[in-house]
Amino acid sequence: MARTVLSPVRLSDRNEFSAPVANTALAAAVDATSLEAELMLDFSDEKCLILVQNAGTSAADVTVKAGNGIQGVNDLVHSVAASSFAILAIDSGRFKHVSGEEKGKVIFKGGSANIKIAVFKMP
Repeated sequence: MARTVLSPVRLSDRNEFSAPVANTALAAAVDATSLEAELMLDFSDEKCLILVQNAGTSAADVTVKAGNGIQGVNDLVHSVAASSFAILAIDSGRFKHVSGEEKGKVIFKGGSANIKIAVFKMP
């Protein structure tokens, strides 16, 4: 199954701007066919900030799929209003896959192809 691979914008230090990031690379749209995206969370969840954009003209859901660890019990579903943003700091224990083919990944599912996701790694 095809998924959009999310690349975090890595902020190197506090009080400094990040390197330039192309608008198209900043907020990657979920895959148009599967409506999914994945993040390889290879850094501390305390440093991860996720911005979800709904570029559509009606509300759309975004789902953070539960991981397969002991805390991965339920998906997190949030409705993002039309032409709006939502911001999320995640708990890796709940959403990161700890074994299997998806090991190390956090999986997102969009309610439409208008869902775009940007990930930031804080210093």
